[in-house]
Amino acid sequence: KLRTMTADYRIHLFSITELKEENFRTGLRELIGVMKRCRDKEALLCYCNENADRFQQLDDETYDVICTMINAKRLLKQKENYKRDGKEGNDMCKALNDLMKDSRREGWLEGRNEGEKVGRIEGEKAGRIEGEKAGIVKGEIRGEELFGKLASCLLGQKRYSDLEEAAKNAVVRSRLYREFHLRA
Repeated sequence: KLRTMTADYRIHLFSITELKEENFRTGLRELIGVMKRCRDKEALLCYCNENADRFQQLDDETYDVICTMINAKRLLKQKENYKRDGKEGNDMCKALNDLMKDSRREGWLEGRNEGEKVGRIEGEKAGRIEGEKAGIVKGEIRGEELFGKLASCLLGQKRYSDLEEAAKNAVVRSRLYREFHLRA
């Protein structure tokens, strides 16, 4: 059924990578050159600078298509900033250089923010660990002081066997702390 609804003619497909941009004289030349290099920012910028005479005076349509094809919506929005003063065309070299600078700046800010976030998390973790260590040390000191008071009370009453049991058994120790009202 579908065959009856469609035309039967050949469709020619081309791969951008196989086209030679120097064979074109219109804005297709720049478009093909950009499309071939759009995945490699450095190669794209180098190509643009090598062909600055053409890229500095792109017509509106070519500028718009290039921005659309490389997904540079920001450059489309700022198109008026790249109009040449008193001359015909748009300066794509300046537009691409500005886009690269903005991308680097955004990457730098993102990296800095991520570094600050990681640093803050690591700092909090280190602070928590130091706090835990300080708490343990404080607890040990408090425990030693408490046992020292218990030992002093037991020695004062000459309860040597209770002191010996308290040193060995936590349950006995706990009972004796309550007896002498030594728990905080």
